[in-house]
Amino acid sequence: MASYILSVFLFIAALTIVSVAATEDQTPFDCPANEHYIKCQLEVCIKTCDHLRNAPPCPSIAPGCFDPACVCDRGFLRNANGICVHIDECGHDVPEYIREFKAM
Repeated sequence: MASYILSVFLFIAALTIVSVAATEDQTPFDCPANEHYIKCQLEVCIKTCDHLRNAPPCPSIAPGCFDPACVCDRGFLRNANGICVHIDECGHDVPEYIREFKAM
């Protein structure tokens, strides 16, 4: 009886591990043009064209952060309408450190 219970427990544990591993690589939603899915949106500090003039502080990120979102691709920022546009279309002077990051 004990071996049967142990077998059932191990089987359920294995199924749980497999299902978690399978869903980790899947994105729960599709992102619009010039955007990509990210598991923790806190990893991206400068997100909008306005941030070129008023950069927000970058938050500390806890290990295992899960705050999924679509974020703009490298070289793109959200405009006032929430659309990811090329950084040169933001209408602001682009600081040199941003240009260097964009080129990476």
